[in-house]
Amino acid sequence: DNLLKHDYIVYDRASARNYLSNSLSPLAALLGRGKNFPADQARSLRRLYNRSMKFLFQIFRGRGIPKMFGRGEASHSRPLVWLLFVLGCGLALAATARADEAASARLRGWLTAGVELPASLKGLSSRSSWGRLYAARDYRPLWFDQGRPNERVQQLREAVAGLYAEGIDPPARLADWEAELPAGEDGAAPMAAERIAALDLQLTDTLLTVATLLSSGVTQPAALDPTWHLPANRLDLKALEGVFNGGEAVTAALAKLSPQTAEYRRLREALADYRARAAAGETWVSLPEGPTLRPGDIAPEVAVLRQRLLQGGELAPAAAEIGAQWPELYDDPLAEAVKAFQARHGLTEDAEVGPKTRAALNASLDQRIAQLRAVLERWRWMPRPGPGKYLLVNTAGFRLALYKDGQPDLEMRVIVGVPDKKWATPSFTAPVQSLVLNPYWNVPRNILYDEVLPDALADPAYLERKRIRLLDETGEEVALSPEELRDLAQGGNFPYRLRQDAGAGNALGRVKLMLPNQFDIYLHDTNRPWLFQRSYRAFSHGCIRLEKPLTLAARLLGDDWDEAKLNAAAATAKNRTLKLPAPTPAYIVYLTAWVEANGRVQFREDHYRREGPLLAAFQPAPSERVASRIADSAPAM
Repeated sequence: DNLLKHDYIVYDRASARNYLSNSLSPLAALLGRGKNFPADQARSLRRLYNRSMKFLFQIFRGRGIPKMFGRGEASHSRPLVWLLFVLGCGLALAATARADEAASARLRGWLTAGVELPASLKGLSSRSSWGRLYAARDYRPLWFDQGRPNERVQQLREAVAGLYAEGIDPPARLADWEAELPAGEDGAAPMAAERIAALDLQLTDTLLTVATLLSSGVTQPAALDPTWHLPANRLDLKALEGVFNGGEAVTAALAKLSPQTAEYRRLREALADYRARAAAGETWVSLPEGPTLRPGDIAPEVAVLRQRLLQGGELAPAAAEIGAQWPELYDDPLAEAVKAFQARHGLTEDAEVGPKTRAALNASLDQRIAQLRAVLERWRWMPRPGPGKYLLVNTAGFRLALYKDGQPDLEMRVIVGVPDKKWATPSFTAPVQSLVLNPYWNVPRNILYDEVLPDALADPAYLERKRIRLLDETGEEVALSPEELRDLAQGGNFPYRLRQDAGAGNALGRVKLMLPNQFDIYLHDTNRPWLFQRSYRAFSHGCIRLEKPLTLAARLLGDDWDEAKLNAAAATAKNRTLKLPAPTPAYIVYLTAWVEANGRVQFREDHYRREGPLLAAFQPAPSERVASRIADSAPAM
């Protein structure tokens, strides 16, 4: 009724309705197919459409506009300008939405109908995963809304930059799509459908590449450490479902894929600290070659030693200042600092600066950065422990920890295999299923030929003294004269097995933890407990000897057994097998660095000589110090 009251718009009611209907029908039709849009996008489109309709009818009916613009002659044309503006917005929105719809059709054709992919997409490694991921979102673009990049693109940039904090150098190809995105995204015109679809797949490839690097690591374990036999941690695409259904940010989903242990987090923090020191220009002085330094010595290199320990934090600045008055004197505060350094590097704490301590002192800051990156990579190689209990044995650090709900519940020293190809303890995982009290020791064939038979031939009383029996294939004991034993031993095909009686003097001690594995390696007690007092503890034939075997056994058995009850059962010398309430996973790994809960970084010698190829993969490039400054300003995941 009020349509014709204002002289600056000359339309009748029918013309106005016609005009509105024709102008906004593309948008209305698009909204009628709202099932092709995410719920949040469809709601936004409908809201804009409804507001546009309401505002246009207000213009035609003369409501609101006079209040907004006044009734002067100069304002008579402004409602028409606003009308054209709002209609233009509606038509532009319809056009951009049609571009998204066309891109969706292109994605569907590439991923389901066998339409040939563009050459730029054919070499991308994640192609096999695209179909499953895009099917879950009805082949709608993930990285574009209304023909323009959405907020997920920036989140992906942050994720790529965040790889640096994980000790990972992002592959250069991860940024290939940056040059293809329109400059000034907010004001740029909508992109063509094929370009949207191709870029969407490139961005998804980057997402999957970053996810794989965080889940499984940068390198292939078998190529760099043939003794690593743990199953690879594989990316589960379910971890990214939240991103593809729109319910989870890219950075949040990716942050869950790296190891979630406190040990990994502390290593990452230590790496950031060491890199910051390197970026600030810090370098560690090297101690020149020379004789062993001992407390009380007077030598020119003592001044260098004092400076090095001040740089490492083992020597307090006040003690260094006092020592500088007699720079060549190896005084008591310096001796305590050397002991602290030796403790942090798994060396004998005797304050003597011999070859091993000198070698550890002369490791450079860049070498320690590479070592931390290599250990972070080994963590990424590992399968992720589940809830409940698990054992972590670090054969490089000669230590074991029992974890309960992600926290250490028991820690102890261990003895591992000697560092040669035959006896070095490999890295593997297996469940501890049971334990044996007062176990027999069935002598392995290689130990039989290498050690036991030669000792028995040299000393006829050896087998009896060690309580080792010869058994035939039926388990019956066999008695041999020294001459018969010598004749059979020389043939290279000794027909009997040797078994040591349970009880005192048994090589396996009072308890053996059974974890079935291809290497015949077990965790067990020892009859030589004094060896745990040594800092270097690679003395076994591959098995892992435990400092506190009955304490660990009691923790694994649960409420029915405590340590006192196990001690009483072991004292009977009776052989007995006890099944655990539930299998406990054991991870036997090789980690040459870790960070204690108090923040103190521990480094260890590569006594098995396994780290060379892995360290080479993580040696800092000449530009790393510059790159670290750039990365410091990048958003972290």
